[in-house]
Amino acid sequence: MRTTIKCTAVAITVLVAAAMVYAVLVHNGSISSGRVQMAAEVHERQLKQLLATGLITSDESLEYFYSEGRLSITEGGSILTDRRLIAYSQNQDGRIQTWQIPNYAIVSVTKTRQGDGDKHSIYRVATSEEDWIELWLPHEHGDAERFAAAVQAKIAD
Repeated sequence: MRTTIKCTAVAITVLVAAAMVYAVLVHNGSISSGRVQMAAEVHERQLKQLLATGLITSDESLEYFYSEGRLSITEGGSILTDRRLIAYSQNQDGRIQTWQIPNYAIVSVTKTRQGDGDKHSIYRVATSEEDWIELWLPHEHGDAERFAAAVQAKIAD
């Protein structure tokens, strides 16, 4: 009985400590929050990394950002700036591949899969029938819908 209580106490302590470390890493921008973020919510460290990797440029304004990466924001994600929509992922060589659409060329935003559990919602953003990119966005907390609505609003601009 005492051993069970001690083991349970140790397990709870380890879980609480791990949760605290994770919260600190997210708070200081070392790892992604796993959420869609508006520009004001993006940590300065992450913004600098987006600039340093060339995912965004200094002459454009970040509007929305989502990283699929758990250990690094460069693992993959989606970015919306005032000029373009960007989907990106890191290939096996560690290089970042990007797919981009200028905002003025966006003609449609279509949800092709509703996320549930740990599955992302998938949106197809097209410039024509032949030219499109997919956005994989988290469905929790309305994040996918929020990002997709911001992309959809670019059609009217």
